[in-house]
Amino acid sequence: MQEEQRLQELLDYHVLDTNPEKDLDELAQIASAVCNTPMSLITFIDSHRQWYKAKKGVDANEVRRSDSFCQFLLDKPHDVMVVADPLTDERFKTNRYVIGAPYIRFYAGAPLTSPNGNVLGTLCVMDSQEHDITEDQKIALQLLAKKAMQHMDMRKTMIDQEHRIEYNAGNLKKLTDRAPGTIFQLEASSAATLQFTFISEGIQNLHPQLKVDTVREDAEFFFGHIHDEDRQRIRQGITRCLEQLQSWNEEFRIDGMNGVTRWFSADAIVEKREGEKTTMYGSIHDISSIKKYAELLNEILHDVSHVMRRPIASMLGLVSLMEKDVLDADQLRQYMTHVKNVFSELDTFTRRLNKVYTEKRNESEEAPHHSS
Repeated sequence: MQEEQRLQELLDYHVLDTNPEKDLDELAQIASAVCNTPMSLITFIDSHRQWYKAKKGVDANEVRRSDSFCQFLLDKPHDVMVVADPLTDERFKTNRYVIGAPYIRFYAGAPLTSPNGNVLGTLCVMDSQEHDITEDQKIALQLLAKKAMQHMDMRKTMIDQEHRIEYNAGNLKKLTDRAPGTIFQLEASSAATLQFTFISEGIQNLHPQLKVDTVREDAEFFFGHIHDEDRQRIRQGITRCLEQLQSWNEEFRIDGMNGVTRWFSADAIVEKREGEKTTMYGSIHDISSIKKYAELLNEILHDVSHVMRRPIASMLGLVSLMEKDVLDADQLRQYMTHVKNVFSELDTFTRRLNKVYTEKRNESEEAPHHSS
């Protein structure tokens, strides 16, 4: 279980098979200089190999774990291992790198120990000649190994933060792409050119030809789909708000490919930070159904105020006459016949009105949300 935890933590550092890094290369060079050896390594050990992150005087990039000297430090997180004569050491006298090139005759290594106490690898020095090492040099190796792990810890923190940012950005994009309407970020440079630096997938609901990549590459492609009568007003409104750092709220039309014109409402705030471009953050929503209901209401009000005026006036006239005259039974029946006719006319009209506007309302609710 301990080895599984060590291997998992090694993977968490995302270091295996990565490019050389200047800071670690320099630590390996310092180790060689301090210990006066021609070879030095910063290594990491996985389940089957020892891989070299930094190296000096060595051509290979890795060796089998079973052939490595450093494997014997995996359970010694605080020690410096010194092998003064590999030929007399039972662990190494038959090692392929002792009896063959580079004919190792001296080794000293300090563990790279994680904050959790796992040894992930080593910082080591080697020589093909007999060598010796002082206590101060051992301490120096430990300090250099500690510096190497500090670098690795900082590196891991940065990678973890990048992954977290990417993860959060990915989640945010999923949310914005599924949000009602379209969410956008529009930037204006000093040259007064506009660019959509972000736009959600909802842009395709405005018009099927409006794709995220296309609109981001060319803002004018978006403006070109706005209704001819609204285009200049929208451009001028955006420019004015960006220049004056004012909020923006406009309504405009877009003509669909099937000839259906739809209404949209856009609102945004504008922000400019020192030394940065002016940015507009906003959203666009389809308000076609609201417009249709408003038109329907206006038609109803018109019909009520004009079409219904005549029978109501007739009713008022009859009531006025009935109030002035003393009516006998025949006259009363005649008046009541007129009243009945007026009520019948009103009933017919209201029934027809209700049928017409119910049909219009249903058409409005069943209208497609996407232009096609």
